[in-house]
Amino acid sequence: RNALLKNISLDDDLTFLNILGNQLYEVGIKVIEQRSEFIKLLNEQTKLVYKDLSSNEINVLYQPSVDKEAFMKHITKNQKQDILYQTTNVGPHRDDFLVKYNGNNAVNSSQGEIRLMVIAIKLGLLKVIKNAVNEDVILLLDDVLSELDQRRQKVILDKLPKDIQIIMNSAIKIKSDKIDIITLKGDKENNE
Repeated sequence: RNALLKNISLDDDLTFLNILGNQLYEVGIKVIEQRSEFIKLLNEQTKLVYKDLSSNEINVLYQPSVDKEAFMKHITKNQKQDILYQTTNVGPHRDDFLVKYNGNNAVNSSQGEIRLMVIAIKLGLLKVIKNAVNEDVILLLDDVLSELDQRRQKVILDKLPKDIQIIMNSAIKIKSDKIDIITLKGDKENNE
């Protein structure tokens, strides 16, 4: 549809654009519904994980760019706007999600709190995936402990799932007797 929008004008026959718009609507509604369900599951799992990490509240919210009725209305009645902008201005490709921290946009939180929320979301996502595929999964964590104070580092290390394999790297020394640690040291001559 977007490729067509770049090559037509307001005076052209819009029959093919209408067909593509109807197809976009049919597929787009399914995407919106599935995303809504997925974010609902992710939010539930993330909240459970976050309760173990912090006394604060977190919510992951789906923000579709448009609802079903407005989506169809735009596809059928606002084609001129899409032709002028040469792109489809509403639909699932414009959707987003929002993370709220104690009722406020999480973007305004401290770096440490944001890091903690990201970890909670990853662990929540891990539970959603594990429940969906019903198979063991491997969690990869890249330097998740930086920007966290020692108390929060300990909380995270203690609350990591014990029933899955976790591969984690860290720029800071990890202090835990519950984790198998491999320390990599480079040879100065070979690192150049």
